[in-house]
Amino acid sequence: MPNFCTTCGASGIGEARFCTTCGASSAETPNASQGQSRLEDDLGLTPAQDVLQNAGSTVKRVTKRRWFMYAGAAGAAALALGGGMLISARAASNNPPPDGGATSVPTAPSTSESTSVPAPASPTSASGPTATPKPTPAGPTLTEQVQGKALNALLDQTAPARQLVTSALASIDNCTATSSTYTDLYQAITVRNSVLTQLASLQLSELPNSGKLRDALQSAESASLLADQHYLTWSQNASYGCSGQAIHDSEYAAASLAGQDAVTAKANFVALWNPVALSLHLPARTSLDL
Repeated sequence: MPNFCTTCGASGIGEARFCTTCGASSAETPNASQGQSRLEDDLGLTPAQDVLQNAGSTVKRVTKRRWFMYAGAAGAAALALGGGMLISARAASNNPPPDGGATSVPTAPSTSESTSVPAPASPTSASGPTATPKPTPAGPTLTEQVQGKALNALLDQTAPARQLVTSALASIDNCTATSSTYTDLYQAITVRNSVLTQLASLQLSELPNSGKLRDALQSAESASLLADQHYLTWSQNASYGCSGQAIHDSEYAAASLAGQDAVTAKANFVALWNPVALSLHLPARTSLDL
């Protein structure tokens, strides 16, 4: 039996009953001499030429088969890839990313470094909006300072008068008064009158509560002056036959009553004056200083 198909010319069929290329039965294959004569008669080819031509046809058929196989594999891969992408898209639409659906694309780190200067802290407090700063109060004017110093100088004159009266009353009450004791009382009365005279013409219009300041000081000095005058009359009455302790008569009682009014008026004046003195950097006063 020949080793090639006499129908299509495929070689290498061996003892197979059918040709693997064209499927012709090898049993129907004529003997070699008959096949050779048929090929020569039909195609005008010698056996060798026929073998070469059949071999080329076989290569072409195999090449076409492989091309169809490759094309089919490529199509299957494309279908698989498209199906995977479709499934992924459906899964992404059903399960959006936690950040609201935006897909972050990693970017390459910048090679240039920029130095950022932090902005200054806001004055806004964590508990609320920043409070508007209060305007700084203006200092005292020159006129206020002049008037305040003038009133302070007037107050300096009252303290010695009180000391003179206090010392004189102790001597008179113990019956140890001398001529100088009465002189001290006269001098205190003179000081009180002088203070009241100066106060009447003193300019205080630029001071806070100027009217109340003037009235309170005038009441205090007037009550003190009245008390000193009653004490002077009492001292004259007590000087006659004084032994051990002077008698407290009606003049003494009137002096004590006027002294109580003076204490109240002095307290009112001090309450008005000390805040003004503080703003003008002047000394504060007490009732014992008037």
